[in-house]
Amino acid sequence: MEKFLAKRRSESPEQREKRLEKQKKEREEGRAFVHDVVNAYDFRLVGNDSDFWGRPWVIEAMPRKDFQPTQTARRHAEEDQGPHMDRKEGL
Repeated sequence: MEKFLAKRRSESPEQREKRLEKQKKEREEGRAFVHDVVNAYDFRLVGNDSDFWGRPWVIEAMPRKDFQPTQTARRHAEEDQGPHMDRKEGL
């Protein structure tokens, strides 16, 4: 922790600006990826799996043929399909 703090304290204004710009770009890319995932699939609730901890929903995610990604979600949309589980508590 001390090394991390020392590094931050000693960074130049240019280094700080570069680091913050990189973080901003990564946040924007992350948001775009999440947006792509939501738009890349047609989601459908297909049931519950009571054998799994947390009483999850079983969700089917089928790739949409008309989806045009803004990020690298294309290969995920092509490779990943089938039922997925998610806990439904707190949703």
